[in-house]
Amino acid sequence: MAWYRMGNINKWGGPMPDEWIDYEHDLQLKILERMRDYGMTPVLSMFTGFVPSTFTKHFPNANVTETSDWAGFPKDCRTYMLEVTDPQFNQIAKRFIEIQTETYGTSHIYNGDVYNEMLPYTNDTEYLKRSSKGTFEGLREADPEAIWLMQGWLFINEAYFWKKPQVEAYLSGVPNDGMIILDLFTEYTPVWSQFENYFGKKWIWCTLHNFGGNPGMWGNLTHILQKPQEDIDKSNGTMVGIGITMEAIEQNYVVYEAVLENKWLDGKVEDISKWVEDYSSRRYGDSNIPQVKEAWEILKENVYCSPYHNVSQIELVPSFTQTNIMNPENLSIKERYINSVGFELTGTIEDLWKAWGLLLNDEVIDKLKDIDTYKHDLIDLGVNILTNEFDIERKTFSIAYKDKKLEELQKSGEKLLTLIEDADRLLASDRIYLLGRWINNATNIAPNEKYKKLFKFNARNLLTLWGPNGNINDYAKKSWAGLYIGYYYRRWRLFIDQVIEAIKDQKEFDYEQFKSDAMSFSKAWQIDTATFNDEPVGDASSIAKELYNKYKRI
Repeated sequence: MAWYRMGNINKWGGPMPDEWIDYEHDLQLKILERMRDYGMTPVLSMFTGFVPSTFTKHFPNANVTETSDWAGFPKDCRTYMLEVTDPQFNQIAKRFIEIQTETYGTSHIYNGDVYNEMLPYTNDTEYLKRSSKGTFEGLREADPEAIWLMQGWLFINEAYFWKKPQVEAYLSGVPNDGMIILDLFTEYTPVWSQFENYFGKKWIWCTLHNFGGNPGMWGNLTHILQKPQEDIDKSNGTMVGIGITMEAIEQNYVVYEAVLENKWLDGKVEDISKWVEDYSSRRYGDSNIPQVKEAWEILKENVYCSPYHNVSQIELVPSFTQTNIMNPENLSIKERYINSVGFELTGTIEDLWKAWGLLLNDEVIDKLKDIDTYKHDLIDLGVNILTNEFDIERKTFSIAYKDKKLEELQKSGEKLLTLIEDADRLLASDRIYLLGRWINNATNIAPNEKYKKLFKFNARNLLTLWGPNGNINDYAKKSWAGLYIGYYYRRWRLFIDQVIEAIKDQKEFDYEQFKSDAMSFSKAWQIDTATFNDEPVGDASSIAKELYNKYKRI
C-alpha cells in the first residue's frame, strides 16, 4: 500500500475485495484509538495529486500526466498525476482532508510524497517551487493548521536530479513552519548537512538501517549513540526529533533501542560497552551472567560496529562467488565475517562462533532457555553464523567448478544444501521465523476461498519475485523456516545440480539457462499449494547446541 500512496504503482496483485477495505478501516480506527490513548500523535495522509487512470474520462479537460516507469512494472501499473495548477487539485485536496477528518480525526500532521523514486518532468526551479507551493496550499485550504510531513528519500535516491538549486526551490514553496522532513537515512547518508539544514525546514534524524525486512546482524552502535547528539548542536534548532524508518521489524532490536534512547540522553554515550552490557541485562532480565556480557561485547566489537548491510547468499539467486567470472581474486577464502555488499567487518567468523558458544553455555541455557528474547537472539546469531559458513563454502564450490573437480564439487554442493537444511531447522524453533505464520496471517483475513488464493499469492510474491517477473526480486528476502527449505533450498539445488551436470558432460555451465529455469521455478512457486508450519517445532537451545557442536570452528 505504501507504494500506491507514494504514486509508484497504481495496482498489483489485486483487485482487493470490499471486505478487506472494511477490515482495514476498522483496524485503522483501533490503531488510532490506541495511539491517542498512549499520547502519540498520528500522522495521516494528504492528497498529492495521484488520480485513477480513468480520471480523464470523467474530466477530459483535466491536466493529468502519466508518471514514469517504476522498477520495471508493466505500463498499466503506472500512476497518473493531476498537476497542482489544475483547478480541481485544491478541490480534491480539500475534500480528501474533510472526509478523512470526519472518519479518523486529525492531528494536523499529514504525510505526502510527490516524487518518491520518480522524477518531475522538468528540473526548472520555478516549476518545482510551484509544485510544492500548490500541494501545500491545497492542504492548508482544508486545514489551516496543517503541517506537511515529507520523506527526504527522493534527495538520496535521485541525487543526480536534486541538486542544491532544485532542492532549495522545491522546499521554498512551503513556509518553514509548514513542513517537517524525515531525513530518512541519516545514519548512513545524511541529507540535512548537504542542504543547509533543509534551508530552515524542521527535520528528524532517522535510522533506516533495514531494507525490505532483510535478515542479518549489523549496525553501528557507536555512531547512533553519539552522532545524533553531535548533529543536534549543528542544526541551529531545525533538528526536532529522532526516528526509526526501517522497512520491517523483528530484527536487530539493539539498533533501534539505541536510536530511540537518544531522545532521553543529555549527551552522547561515551562508554558503549557499558551501554551494551546494560542492554543485554534488560533484554534477558538478568544482570549477573558473565557469559552473556562477554558475548555481547564480542557482538559490539565485531558485528555492531559497521553500517554495512549483511545478507547471506542463501537468500539471493544462486551464483558463483561474487561474480560468474572466475577471476582468482574472487576465489581466495577469507575466514571473515562476510557480507553481501562487498565489505568486510572487523571480526572473524571465529569471533561469532565464540559469542554463540558463550550464549550456549550450559549455565546460561539453564537460566535463560525459557526467555523469548534469549531464544530469538540464539537463533538469530546461529543462523547468521551458518549463512556465513555457507558463503565461505560457496567459494569452495566455485573453486571446484573452476578446477573441474567433480568429487569436490559434489561434496561442497551437498554441504551447501545441508547448511540450508540445518538453518531451516533452527529457524523453525521460533514462531517469529515461520513462513507459515506469514502466509496464514494473510489468508485468515480473506472473506472467501477466492481471496484466500489471492492473499496467499501476494504473501508469497512479496517475499520473492515482488512483481510479475522478478521486478524487485528477493528484495524482501527473509531468514524464515519454510522459505529456506521450500524456496531457497530448491533454487540452490537446481543451481548445484546443473553445475554438476555441466562438469559431467564436459561443458561450461550455462548460467543464462539456469536463470531462466530459476525464474520458471519462482513463478510456479507463487501459486504452489504447499503449506508450512505456523507453530514452532523443537527446542531452540537444544537445536542450537547440536548445530554448534556439528560445525564449530573453535
